[in-house]
Amino acid sequence: MAELNWYISANPIANNDSNGSGSNDNNLGGNTPNQESTNGQQNKSLARSTAQILAVSTAKRSISYLTSNVGKYSGNSRNQTIMNNITKMAGYAVAFAVNPALGAATVALDSITYGINLAYEQKMDRIRSNQAKARAGEGVGLRR
Repeated sequence: MAELNWYISANPIANNDSNGSGSNDNNLGGNTPNQESTNGQQNKSLARSTAQILAVSTAKRSISYLTSNVGKYSGNSRNQTIMNNITKMAGYAVAFAVNPALGAATVALDSITYGINLAYEQKMDRIRSNQAKARAGEGVGLRR
């Protein structure tokens, strides 16, 4: 409401006095006390939101660093796999909580990507296995 009062007192069209000039003797072109307090509140709000964004960003980076290096620091790749799966499930839960359609799309895309990667890895394993067999003398189609 203070912003609206300031607008009416400062705007000649909105402040239509008896002579039509729209002049306001109380406002000499400077900031009114209401405007200054509003600007101060906006600056405090901006500083607070900036601090919150920095805190959340730092927390995200810290959690990401810790979860991505579990296997490195523990020397156990199984623990790293478990942590990766927990992080992935938490991401799915958040996506479903924000928007069920978004969550479903996220799971579908991740499943498709996983299937494509798995098929590629199996193909490459088969090729490497056949190459190893050929080097060992067990060529395809050779009888022993």
